[in-house]
Order: sequence, then C-alpha cells, then structure tokens
Amino acid sequence: MDVRPGGAWRATMLHGPERLEIVFSGTYLEVVEPERLVMTIEATEPESSAAEAVTLVLRDLGAGRTEMTVTQRGGHLPADEYSRAMRGWLVFLDRLSDHLKARHDPVP
Repeated sequence: MDVRPGGAWRATMLHGPERLEIVFSGTYLEVVEPERLVMTIEATEPESSAAEAVTLVLRDLGAGRTEMTVTQRGGHLPADEYSRAMRGWLVFLDRLSDHLKARHDPVP
C-alpha cells in the first residue's frame, strides 16, 4: 500500500469455504489524514473489469470511537452486486474492528 494520491494498493480476499482468492487493486485518489480516503477498487475477475470509486470518511466521536462511512460508486456493477459489495464491506469492517481491538486489549 502506497497511501498517497496516485499511490497503488492491492489486497487478496479469501471467499467461502473453498477460500477462493479474489484479488483487488486500485489507486489512491485523495488522502486527507485522518478524515478522508478516496480510492479506486477493481477486482481481477473478468466480470468486474471496470474500476469503482470508494470514499471512506472518518469522524472522531470521542472516547476512542470513530464513525466510518463507506460509499462505493461507479455504476459499473449490476444492482445486486452493490448489495454484495455492501455486505463484503460490512464483513471487512467487522474483522478490522476485531483486529484493532485485539491489538489494544491487554494480554492476560
């Protein structure tokens, strides 16, 4: 991950019990620490060849809490794929939350 405007990123998702690998990549379009990140996202699957734009907006709620709003746009996916993408983002963000909590919890 080269987190700067024009920088590239790449990630691999393991999907389902067969752990199918889906590779995503993109470019950072806007980076405003610590409140906004805009990037493109593109899957290597043939039916998902056009890039979408993803915007993440972070808002400090105080007391160690952060609100994150994720918007994905582009119009390159069928309507049902946006539903699947939303579910995928929710799973990803839940796992990220668990990971961050584990990093900050004291070890017994």
